[in-house]
Amino acid sequence: MSQEVRSKIQVGEREMMDYYKANQTRFGGEDLFHARQIFFGLGKDPSPQKTKETMAAALNVLNEARSGKDFAELAKKHSTDPRAATDGGDLGTFKRGEMLPEVDEALAGMRPGDISDVIISPAGLHIIKLETRSSAPVKPFEQVKGEIEELLYKKKSDERFNQWLEDLRKNAAIEIRNDEK
Repeated sequence: MSQEVRSKIQVGEREMMDYYKANQTRFGGEDLFHARQIFFGLGKDPSPQKTKETMAAALNVLNEARSGKDFAELAKKHSTDPRAATDGGDLGTFKRGEMLPEVDEALAGMRPGDISDVIISPAGLHIIKLETRSSAPVKPFEQVKGEIEELLYKKKSDERFNQWLEDLRKNAAIEIRNDEK
């Protein structure tokens, strides 16, 4: 198998560079977000009344935030997240895909300084303020060259192995004997 499959696979420098250029976000260059949140927990299986009351409270706080009040102070005062009392709802810096999908979706269309609408997630209700948005630096080709070569080699190896297996099956002569006496 090694002679038929692995020995016939080569990954060229140009091929690795093309892959690198086509997949830059895999090697950095992703959006980085720094945000704050005001979180309103609903608990497990909230009653419709509790949900309604929590939504009303969230909408009131959203109006306060959009009217210019300090978002961090509002987070300290209203958020049910215990950490918000000390850090003002600071979520830190994170990449797309590291937060809840609902939060990620809201952040995608926001600019620094924007405050989201009330976001409903399985965890509860969120109001997000995007502090900053930047791009992570892209790792240089030389730094990721080995990783790309390994990835392309594995892909080609799998393809070649499947082709080799298919050829073996096509060319196999299978004879079924029924040697009953």
